[in-house]
Amino acid sequence: MRRASGFGERPGSGASVTVVLLLYVLTGLIFYVVATTRNGLFPTGDLLVWMGDFGSLAHCLAGHSQSCGEISKFPLGYTFNSALLALAAKLTTLPLPDFVATLNSFALALPILLLRSIQGGRALLTAWALYLVVWILTPIPRFYLFTGSLEVQAGALIGMAFVLTFGAIQAKPKPTNGKLRSTTGSLLVCNGLWFLACLYKDTSVLTVAVVGLLLLLPKPSLGQWRRAGRHPHAALQAEAASAPRLRPGQPQGLLWLSLPGLVGASLCSIGLNLVRYHTILPEAYLHEAKITSTPVLFRLQSLLWSLYSPNGGILVFWGLAIAALLLWTIWFGVGPSRLAIKAACLWASISLIGLSQWWNPFGWASWGNRLMVPAMMVVVICLWHGLTGPWDDQIRPVLGRPRTGAIPTQPNKHQKESPLPKFYLQRLAIVVLLIIISAPYVALGYQTNPSQAVNTPAPNAPHCTTMMTLLSAIPLEKHLELVYSSALYRQCALESFQHNPSTHAKAEPKPAL
Repeated sequence: MRRASGFGERPGSGASVTVVLLLYVLTGLIFYVVATTRNGLFPTGDLLVWMGDFGSLAHCLAGHSQSCGEISKFPLGYTFNSALLALAAKLTTLPLPDFVATLNSFALALPILLLRSIQGGRALLTAWALYLVVWILTPIPRFYLFTGSLEVQAGALIGMAFVLTFGAIQAKPKPTNGKLRSTTGSLLVCNGLWFLACLYKDTSVLTVAVVGLLLLLPKPSLGQWRRAGRHPHAALQAEAASAPRLRPGQPQGLLWLSLPGLVGASLCSIGLNLVRYHTILPEAYLHEAKITSTPVLFRLQSLLWSLYSPNGGILVFWGLAIAALLLWTIWFGVGPSRLAIKAACLWASISLIGLSQWWNPFGWASWGNRLMVPAMMVVVICLWHGLTGPWDDQIRPVLGRPRTGAIPTQPNKHQKESPLPKFYLQRLAIVVLLIIISAPYVALGYQTNPSQAVNTPAPNAPHCTTMMTLLSAIPLEKHLELVYSSALYRQCALESFQHNPSTHAKAEPKPAL
């Protein structure tokens, strides 16, 4: 049994840095080609709204107060992208939408850097190939890399933060020698990722805190209660020992590895709010929420359609990716990174419920439920890493280092005897169902020009047609108050949720940009 080693501890402990960097560059280029080739989708998205934010912020800080009000409502992460766009405009002739596609493509490739911890060329290439396949099997490359909506950047950063942070705190120190000591590199890398990730969404700070608290709670399962009927004490002890939740001492590790980054991101967001709104609160989003309050029934419908909508529900948009990962578990099992996977699923569940309370749960009518993209990306990245990461019989520290060297070898409690054939059949049935549901939409994403899939709102819908006529007849600044807060908008939203784009999209020549 080889000894577990910390992140970057000794030569030979993982894949070559050069090889991993080459794979990263290759992955980014592949995603860029897939995103931009014959693609007329979302040439700008929100780009035109936030592309001048860096210049406006610079003028505002220089004393030109009139520029402060020109900063968009988008978080500080968008402002950083605005600065990169300004730099690119001076140094290159690449059109701005293509430059955004480049940024998004190489952001989506970032988790490839996690392959540094894998030993063996075959395992490295297998993990790399699975990463490519998982994303090619979603419409992410075709629908969200070539756009000014930056959810993909946020999802990649948060996914890496989850993997590295929970991997570090999950390491088991030697019982006779005390604690696991996090390295300086651990603290810098994890907190840096949390800092950058939370700049894309203010609410991420609160969501991470809720996930951490939930992981502290025991989760009795149905099987546990059944076993407890005959052997209550033994059943509870066994379940508590194997449950993927934070053990004593791990909450402190989670705080050190994430809290400074979360606090730093919060302070930066508060500073930006003070500059543009003269208050610490995100006034633009609060104003939208105040005047567009939705009925309880609409929120429940939003929650339902976020799961099952043919116009971008989670099952439709992520079905093939989840099927591929589930198929992998049937053949190879699941690795030891259960805590990160559980945390990611909690994150996605909280996001799903929270967004259903929002008047605009789908991110307007964008196909694929755009606002859920970061949360689902975190789930996919954690699952992928859990299936392809280092496989020891003990839990291996991703970034931590024990004080006394190697972590003691312990049997893996999660790799028990082989499951019954019934277990395989159940998973295969789920895989087949997900393929049937999701395949037509992924194929739609690779058509010549599937722009009809994202018509805003759904075409040939009576309430949406009426709403679009009304929007064209009133000033833009009155849209939110007079249209998006009305029952007409909610009726149009329900029509959009039920719209099936795969039955309407046809291949068309790419429009001129």
